[in-house]
Amino acid sequence: MAKKQAQPQGGQSGTLCYVGPTLTGAVFLAQFTNFKGGQATPAVEARRAADEEFASLFVPMEELGQARRDLADPVSELARASAHVRKTMTRRA
Repeated sequence: MAKKQAQPQGGQSGTLCYVGPTLTGAVFLAQFTNFKGGQATPAVEARRAADEEFASLFVPMEELGQARRDLADPVSELARASAHVRKTMTRRA
């Protein structure tokens, strides 16, 4: 299934939900955190601007159900982006 990849950065009027893995490193972000108006903290916004795969893990609330189904499909673009973020941004014990 095709997934919309372009997510507006600033000025988003709706609520976005982060569907990627929980991050505990330099950027703390829990899975399924909601952002009213689409605006996150400056550190998260900077990372969204720098990393297209990370940015794709912020989905409009209206698309949350489909995003969860896509995450369960290991060959979907969203699942691949989540795996990339998990590999590159999570702190290793």
